[in-house]
Amino acid sequence: MPMNQTFPVTYSKSIQMHIRHLHFCAENIKTSLKYENEYPEELGFVLKHIYNALASMKASKRIAMKKPINEDIFKMFESSLSPSHITNYLKYAAMLVCTQQYTRAEAILQQVEGLISSDMIHVCAAQPDKLIQAEEINKTGVSSLSDIFMRHISKMLIDVEFTAGEINCVPSHLWMFRTDTEEDCRVGELSKSMKIRKTHVIVDAKPFLHYLKYMSSKVGRARLKPIFMLSAYITEKPDVVSSRGHIRTTLNMYGHILELENIIPQAWYIHKMSVKLVPWNNPAYWHLFRLLGNFVYGK
Repeated sequence: MPMNQTFPVTYSKSIQMHIRHLHFCAENIKTSLKYENEYPEELGFVLKHIYNALASMKASKRIAMKKPINEDIFKMFESSLSPSHITNYLKYAAMLVCTQQYTRAEAILQQVEGLISSDMIHVCAAQPDKLIQAEEINKTGVSSLSDIFMRHISKMLIDVEFTAGEINCVPSHLWMFRTDTEEDCRVGELSKSMKIRKTHVIVDAKPFLHYLKYMSSKVGRARLKPIFMLSAYITEKPDVVSSRGHIRTTLNMYGHILELENIIPQAWYIHKMSVKLVPWNNPAYWHLFRLLGNFVYGK
């Protein structure tokens, strides 16, 4: 498996403020949970997301410094896990893939497969209609607002998001060419006029699971299933595919796998499909030019 490219982590004022804010929130929630509280489950749910974000940012910094992940970070990742936090499992597994701890990543991903059920609803912030669908979740047997909240959360499959402080905890192929985020940065000598903004990477949970399973697999046969599952995910009816929350990133992952398998014509087709579905602000253009350059110059 190719080495994951490491990016230097520059802790800007905004990132440092974000980390301090997360620590502050975590301490306040822990203090609140020590006493009788009206919303213990809700606060515990938020606390696990905070733990995961902090663990991911701390791990990213150590990866940039070429230092091993210490036990405190592993414990923080572990404390962020629960059946209602599938995204936390995936971010943990992504860090393990980036640090080449493939066996451990495979074990985490196997747990994720057991947590995802057929009645779960994919919730994307870019598609509020999915939130309306979530209102239809069966409320039989619930007796309080807290129960309703946890029932809804347990059936939602939420997007996986990595911020700039977590840059080294996501496979570099996804980070290098991400385009729909907040701050601009120029990309090498590709073009002085081309700007790629890279402060966030957001990806749908299911295809990210398949991508990580492929990236963590060492045996060729073990890679066949995630390739098939990711292919099936994006080759449904066109109207279904185009409604995916982050289809550009999904096609980017699938194209990357095809390139790793040296199936270049199909990778070219996938990037063309991406451009057709999302013709604006799409990294697939970059991939097409890159593949064309490789062909012309015989790389």
